[in-house]
Amino acid sequence: MSTGIRRLQHAVFLLLLAGSVSPIQAAERAPRSVSEPTPARANLPRVGCASSVQHPVAARVTALDPVRRGQLLRLRVDLLPQRAVERAEVRVTSSGGAAVTGGRSVPLRAVPAGGQASADFTFMVPSNATRSLIQFEVNAEGAFGQSHRGLTFNVLPDGPSEHPRVVRLATGETVAEVTARRSGR
Repeated sequence: MSTGIRRLQHAVFLLLLAGSVSPIQAAERAPRSVSEPTPARANLPRVGCASSVQHPVAARVTALDPVRRGQLLRLRVDLLPQRAVERAEVRVTSSGGAAVTGGRSVPLRAVPAGGQASADFTFMVPSNATRSLIQFEVNAEGAFGQSHRGLTFNVLPDGPSEHPRVVRLATGETVAEVTARRSGR
């Protein structure tokens, strides 16, 4: 049974329970389902939702150095707000086994809507490192209230396991092609 029908039944039941109306009056007074056209809405065109919901704060993390075992790795976290930010902070929530050689938290200045602010972090990748994840949290505050955003950087000291091959399509566009394989399921 749909939610709209359940709500209608519930409204009729409550009106009857109150005892102030007859069953026919209760059915007439009950709210109608949104999908059921009413005389006032019968001639109106149906309109769908034409908006999109976006997080007010966009962020990205970029490696400034190649990932190598036993070497320093500098990562930059960029804050790209859709709306103005008064205060922001980027902090490391998990180093993925790499030693954080600088600060674990960086406060950021006020950033206008559509602007950008950056925070740089430095990690020492262990000499015996395998794949790990370095995780960040961006906390921003502005007219929209408080916002929190998580980011992850995939540390692959041996590089990706796939080896892409550059291919030119018939349209002239070049793409990276990777051989697909079963995951064992």
